[in-house]
Amino acid sequence: MPRTPPLSASAAGVEAQSRDELRDELVWFRKHYPLVEQELADFKILYDTIVQHADLMQAELINRCVELEARNREINDLNRKLASTQKELEHLVRTDPLTQLANRRFFDATLEREWICLGRDRKPLSLIMIDIDFFKLYNDSYGHQQGDGCLIAVSKAMRDAVHRNDDVVARYGGEELAIVLPNTDEEGATAVARKCLENMRALAIPHRSSPLCDRVTISLGLATAVTPDLQQPVDTLIRRADTALYHTKATARNGYTVYSELAGRSQAGREG
Repeated sequence: MPRTPPLSASAAGVEAQSRDELRDELVWFRKHYPLVEQELADFKILYDTIVQHADLMQAELINRCVELEARNREINDLNRKLASTQKELEHLVRTDPLTQLANRRFFDATLEREWICLGRDRKPLSLIMIDIDFFKLYNDSYGHQQGDGCLIAVSKAMRDAVHRNDDVVARYGGEELAIVLPNTDEEGATAVARKCLENMRALAIPHRSSPLCDRVTISLGLATAVTPDLQQPVDTLIRRADTALYHTKATARNGYTVYSELAGRSQAGREG
């Protein structure tokens, strides 16, 4: 086996220095190892504490999220109930409780609004006034409860005569009804009046006390503003429709009168 050659003096000195440095490092390590070990233990405790707190915070956050979701569901339910209640209130405010037609207040507001809007747009507005013929005699003969049933049935028949969302059928007062027909000319309003009469014939409600016939009938008067005059009040249209209605009631009943035809005859009489 070969022998290791002897080290030179300089090499021996380097090796001795390296051993001294290594010994010093070993001494330092032995001296500081417990401190490092303690720091590692402290760090592990700190880490475990942080993890524990993180778990608690996560659990708390999850609980809060669950509570918020439940609260949001409650708020959404309350909002839906509020919207439903508001819709019911709006319906009650604008609806006649017996006939379920628009009430007089809603009729007035609608007619006023359409008068202004259509006057600005220069479009026609028509109004039909309707009266149940000899309704007092019907009540006297059949009783008020059956009279209410008759009024409800007639109201439904009038409502079924229109099909546009903008058209409004209202209880004007007592046994008098009204139909507001926005953007409808005289020809269109006349077609609606005829449909009302047709629906009444199909309804065929008996009326033994009527001097006219053996069933309930209606009289109608209609007026059209080709372009609502914003310098005139909306009552102008109501008065014209009423005038046409009274003419129907004063003549044959169970029919309709167009105001423009009355006005034309009156003008022709004055000119003659």
